[in-house]
Amino acid sequence: MSRVTIVSLSAWRVLAWPVLVRLVLARYVLARYVLGPPVVAWLVLAWLAAPLAQAAPAPVAVFPFQLLDTSGEGGSPAQAARLAEATRQLASVLQHTGRYMPVDLASRAGQIAGLQPPDECGECWAKVAKAAGATLMVLPSVHKVSTLISLMTLWFADVDRMKYTARVSGQIRGDTTDAYNRGIDFLVTQELDKTQPGAAPGSP
Repeated sequence: MSRVTIVSLSAWRVLAWPVLVRLVLARYVLARYVLGPPVVAWLVLAWLAAPLAQAAPAPVAVFPFQLLDTSGEGGSPAQAARLAEATRQLASVLQHTGRYMPVDLASRAGQIAGLQPPDECGECWAKVAKAAGATLMVLPSVHKVSTLISLMTLWFADVDRMKYTARVSGQIRGDTTDAYNRGIDFLVTQELDKTQPGAAPGSP
Protein backbone atom coordinates (compact mmCIF):
# COMPACT_ATOMS: atom_id res chain seq x y z
CA MET A 1 0.00 0.00 0.00
CA SER A 2 1.39 3.39 -0.93
CA ARG A 3 2.11 6.17 1.54
CA VAL A 4 -0.56 8.37 -0.06
CA THR A 5 -3.18 5.67 0.50
CA ILE A 6 -2.21 5.28 4.15
CA VAL A 7 -2.53 9.02 4.76
CA SER A 8 -5.94 9.06 3.06
CA LEU A 9 -7.23 6.22 5.21
CA SER A 10 -6.02 7.95 8.37
CA ALA A 11 -7.75 11.15 7.36
CA TRP A 12 -10.94 9.17 6.61
CA ARG A 13 -10.93 7.65 10.08
CA VAL A 14 -10.63 11.09 11.70
CA LEU A 15 -13.50 12.48 9.62
CA ALA A 16 -15.69 9.41 10.16
CA TRP A 17 -15.24 9.28 13.95
CA PRO A 18 -17.92 11.92 14.81
CA VAL A 19 -20.38 10.14 12.46
CA LEU A 20 -19.76 6.78 14.14
CA VAL A 21 -20.29 8.33 17.57
CA ARG A 22 -23.61 9.76 16.44
CA LEU A 23 -24.73 6.39 15.04
CA VAL A 24 -23.89 4.62 18.30
CA LEU A 25 -25.79 7.24 20.31
CA ALA A 26 -28.75 6.99 17.94
CA ARG A 27 -28.87 3.22 18.35
CA TYR A 28 -28.78 3.61 22.14
CA VAL A 29 -31.63 6.10 22.08
CA LEU A 30 -33.73 3.81 19.92
CA ALA A 31 -33.15 0.89 22.24
CA ARG A 32 -33.67 2.92 25.41
CA TYR A 33 -36.62 5.05 24.48
CA VAL A 34 -38.46 3.18 21.74
CA LEU A 35 -40.82 1.80 24.39
CA GLY A 36 -40.62 4.97 26.48
CA PRO A 37 -41.80 8.51 25.89
CA PRO A 38 -41.73 8.90 22.07
CA VAL A 39 -41.38 12.67 22.18
CA VAL A 40 -38.11 12.45 24.08
CA ALA A 41 -36.78 9.84 21.69
CA TRP A 42 -37.62 11.87 18.61
CA LEU A 43 -36.17 15.06 20.06
CA VAL A 44 -32.88 13.38 20.86
CA LEU A 45 -32.77 11.71 17.46
CA ALA A 46 -33.42 15.03 15.75
CA TRP A 47 -30.51 16.56 17.66
CA LEU A 48 -28.24 13.69 16.67
CA ALA A 49 -29.21 13.91 13.01
CA ALA A 50 -28.90 17.68 12.73
CA PRO A 51 -25.60 19.03 11.34
CA LEU A 52 -23.58 21.38 13.48
CA ALA A 53 -24.98 24.88 13.26
CA GLN A 54 -22.80 27.23 11.25
CA ALA A 55 -23.45 30.85 10.43
CA ALA A 56 -23.60 31.69 6.75
CA PRO A 57 -20.52 33.55 5.50
CA ALA A 58 -20.99 37.31 5.33
CA PRO A 59 -20.95 38.80 1.82
CA VAL A 60 -17.95 41.13 1.72
CA ALA A 61 -16.73 43.67 -0.84
CA VAL A 62 -12.95 43.42 -1.08
CA PHE A 63 -11.82 46.67 -2.67
CA PRO A 64 -8.48 47.06 -4.50
CA PHE A 65 -5.37 47.79 -2.49
CA GLN A 66 -4.54 51.49 -2.29
CA LEU A 67 -0.86 52.45 -2.43
CA LEU A 68 0.81 55.26 -0.51
CA ASP A 69 4.37 55.44 -1.80
CA THR A 70 6.78 57.66 0.13
CA SER A 71 9.85 55.70 -0.95
CA GLY A 72 10.68 58.10 -3.77
CA GLU A 73 11.25 55.13 -6.08
CA GLY A 74 8.25 55.83 -8.31
CA GLY A 75 5.55 53.51 -9.58
CA SER A 76 5.94 50.66 -12.05
CA PRO A 77 3.77 48.16 -13.94
CA ALA A 78 5.17 45.47 -11.66
CA GLN A 79 3.92 47.35 -8.60
CA ALA A 80 0.43 47.71 -10.10
CA ALA A 81 0.35 43.99 -10.90
CA ARG A 82 1.50 43.18 -7.38
CA LEU A 83 -1.34 45.22 -5.87
CA ALA A 84 -3.90 43.55 -8.14
CA GLU A 85 -2.62 40.11 -7.13
CA ALA A 86 -2.71 41.14 -3.46
CA THR A 87 -6.39 42.06 -3.83
CA ARG A 88 -7.18 38.64 -5.28
CA GLN A 89 -5.18 36.94 -2.55
CA LEU A 90 -6.99 38.88 0.17
CA ALA A 91 -10.38 37.81 -1.21
CA SER A 92 -9.21 34.19 -1.36
CA VAL A 93 -7.84 34.13 2.20
CA LEU A 94 -11.01 35.73 3.58
CA GLN A 95 -13.18 33.18 1.78
CA HIS A 96 -11.12 30.28 3.09
CA THR A 97 -11.83 31.33 6.68
CA GLY A 98 -15.41 30.23 6.07
CA ARG A 99 -16.72 33.48 7.54
CA TYR A 100 -16.69 35.67 4.44
CA MET A 101 -17.93 35.36 0.87
CA PRO A 102 -16.42 37.96 -1.49
CA VAL A 103 -18.89 39.56 -3.89
CA ASP A 104 -18.08 40.22 -7.53
CA LEU A 105 -16.81 43.76 -8.11
CA ALA A 106 -15.38 43.21 -11.59
CA SER A 107 -18.29 44.94 -13.34
CA ARG A 108 -17.84 47.98 -11.10
CA ALA A 109 -14.11 48.48 -11.71
CA GLY A 110 -14.64 51.74 -13.59
CA GLN A 111 -16.88 53.13 -10.87
CA ILE A 112 -14.40 52.14 -8.15
CA ALA A 113 -11.51 53.75 -10.01
CA GLY A 114 -13.35 57.08 -9.93
CA LEU A 115 -14.09 57.09 -6.21
CA GLN A 116 -12.54 59.57 -3.82
CA PRO A 117 -10.02 58.17 -1.30
CA PRO A 118 -11.73 56.25 1.54
CA ASP A 119 -10.58 58.78 4.14
CA GLU A 120 -12.41 61.51 2.23
CA CYS A 121 -15.62 59.68 1.36
CA GLY A 122 -16.04 56.32 3.04
CA GLU A 123 -19.77 56.42 2.28
CA CYS A 124 -18.98 56.43 -1.45
CA TRP A 125 -17.29 53.05 -1.12
CA ALA A 126 -20.08 51.73 1.09
CA LYS A 127 -22.67 52.56 -1.59
CA VAL A 128 -20.76 50.52 -4.16
CA ALA A 129 -20.41 47.64 -1.71
CA LYS A 130 -24.12 47.68 -0.90
CA ALA A 131 -25.09 47.80 -4.56
CA ALA A 132 -22.94 44.70 -5.09
CA GLY A 133 -24.84 42.85 -2.35
CA ALA A 134 -22.23 43.09 0.42
CA THR A 135 -22.93 43.67 4.11
CA LEU A 136 -19.25 44.23 4.90
CA MET A 137 -16.41 45.88 3.03
CA VAL A 138 -12.64 45.73 3.29
CA LEU A 139 -10.45 48.71 2.38
CA PRO A 140 -6.84 47.49 2.10
CA SER A 141 -3.77 49.69 1.74
CA VAL A 142 0.01 49.49 1.55
CA HIS A 143 2.30 52.29 2.68
CA LYS A 144 5.59 51.71 0.90
CA VAL A 145 8.42 53.25 2.89
CA SER A 146 11.19 51.61 0.87
CA THR A 147 11.88 48.49 -1.15
CA LEU A 148 12.58 46.69 2.11
CA ILE A 149 9.80 48.00 4.37
CA SER A 150 6.07 48.55 3.84
CA LEU A 151 3.07 48.83 6.17
CA MET A 152 -0.02 46.86 5.20
CA THR A 153 -3.40 47.83 6.71
CA LEU A 154 -6.88 46.32 6.35
CA TRP A 155 -9.98 48.28 7.40
CA PHE A 156 -13.25 46.39 7.85
CA ALA A 157 -16.57 48.24 7.87
CA ASP A 158 -20.26 47.48 8.28
CA VAL A 159 -21.84 48.70 5.04
CA ASP A 160 -25.33 49.47 6.35
CA ARG A 161 -24.18 51.41 9.40
CA MET A 162 -21.01 52.77 7.77
CA LYS A 163 -19.17 51.84 10.94
CA TYR A 164 -15.57 50.64 10.91
CA THR A 165 -15.53 47.40 12.85
CA ALA A 166 -11.87 46.39 12.72
CA ARG A 167 -8.44 47.54 11.64
CA VAL A 168 -5.39 45.30 11.39
CA SER A 169 -1.95 46.35 10.27
CA GLY A 170 1.55 44.98 10.16
CA GLN A 171 4.95 45.60 8.68
CA ILE A 172 6.02 43.53 5.72
CA ARG A 173 9.58 43.05 4.57
CA GLY A 174 10.24 43.11 0.86
CA ASP A 175 8.41 44.58 -2.10
CA THR A 176 7.43 41.26 -3.69
CA THR A 177 4.28 39.24 -4.31
CA ASP A 178 5.39 36.63 -1.77
CA ALA A 179 5.92 39.31 0.89
CA TYR A 180 2.46 40.75 0.25
CA ASN A 181 0.85 37.30 0.40
CA ARG A 182 2.57 36.49 3.69
CA GLY A 183 1.38 39.80 5.12
CA ILE A 184 -2.22 39.16 4.06
CA ASP A 185 -2.23 35.64 5.46
CA PHE A 186 -0.81 36.83 8.79
CA LEU A 187 -3.23 39.73 9.21
CA VAL A 188 -6.33 37.69 8.38
CA THR A 189 -5.53 34.39 10.11
CA GLN A 190 -3.54 35.65 13.10
CA GLU A 191 -4.51 39.24 13.85
CA LEU A 192 -8.11 39.84 12.75
CA ASP A 193 -9.78 38.08 15.69
CA LYS A 194 -7.69 40.08 18.18
CA THR A 195 -8.80 43.51 16.97
CA GLN A 196 -11.05 46.09 18.55
CA PRO A 197 -13.38 48.31 16.47
CA GLY A 198 -11.19 50.27 14.08
CA ALA A 199 -11.04 53.95 13.21
CA ALA A 200 -11.67 55.23 9.71
CA PRO A 201 -8.91 55.14 7.10
CA GLY A 202 -6.55 58.04 7.60
CA SER A 203 -7.01 58.03 11.38
CA PRO A 204 -3.96 57.53 13.61
